[in-house]
Amino acid sequence: MNSNVEFEGKTADDAVELACKELGVVKKQLKYDVLSYGSTGIFGLVGVKKARIRVYPPAASAEAKKGRKSGSAKGKGKKPKKAAEPTPVQAEEETAAPETLETPETLEPAAEKAPEPVDAKVAEEAPELQEDQADLETDLEEVQAVEADFADDADEDEPSQAAEDDPNLEQCMDLAIEASVTMARTIAEESTGKASQNEDGDIVVTLECEKPAVLIGRRGQTLDAIQYLVEKIVNRARSKKIRVRVDAGDYLLKREESLIKQAKRLGAKVRKSGKPASFSPMSAHDRRIVHLALKSEKGIRTQSKGNGYLRKLVIFPQRGQAKKQS
Repeated sequence: MNSNVEFEGKTADDAVELACKELGVVKKQLKYDVLSYGSTGIFGLVGVKKARIRVYPPAASAEAKKGRKSGSAKGKGKKPKKAAEPTPVQAEEETAAPETLETPETLEPAAEKAPEPVDAKVAEEAPELQEDQADLETDLEEVQAVEADFADDADEDEPSQAAEDDPNLEQCMDLAIEASVTMARTIAEESTGKASQNEDGDIVVTLECEKPAVLIGRRGQTLDAIQYLVEKIVNRARSKKIRVRVDAGDYLLKREESLIKQAKRLGAKVRKSGKPASFSPMSAHDRRIVHLALKSEKGIRTQSKGNGYLRKLVIFPQRGQAKKQS
């Protein structure tokens, strides 16, 4: 009869502590296997999974220990002493014996008569391993769904839906500051932050630290990653979307000026040549800057291509413009 008990907790240690409390034993006396170490997910949004352990009662754990020893002794290939001058038939049977021990049919009776050998225990835990693999695949699907959902929400032409009289605006600002600073301090411990609302209705979190470059990262990738997560955290409980911008060292202003100059230059090239040109994959906010910069330009139009958070932005000549050039 299998009297093993499973316990769950936020972490494996929490599950062990709960098991000790329920069974009235100290940790040294507890015999257990960790079935799953759990997962905290992405900032508690998706993929959260509890840790799980299987506890063996004192009697069962002693038997399991003996079973492991007997199983390991068999695994080392220790052979019984040969009988004096065995007949050819006996020798053939002894040679075939190790092969039959490896088959599942012979393992099952052994598991019933004696404590579980190692191979039987692994076979029993195989469904658990398969379950963990399935959970990992589910977590990945959830993460991809979040990314797709965020990409759909981040429409370049969609205005931020927060107003100055929004009753939850202050709460959203506080949450944006808390999330931004928490992530920033994993890179720069002395980081602080403050929030305001710009003329477009976006929440702008300004991070300050001794070396802003470490928060900005190469081509602003670190700052973009922080902004991506903070905006998702702020909007997860809102029905109306509000954009969140995260800045450090006036990087956003410098990048906006650079993007506008590049957009104007590339737009003029497309208008002159009649051939489309594209930017490298950009975030939703950067695409929006280019869209707005070229919105009033005659003879060209802009369009985003691709899927996900980072998409290409293509500048096309207006229909008929290419024919005129040719």
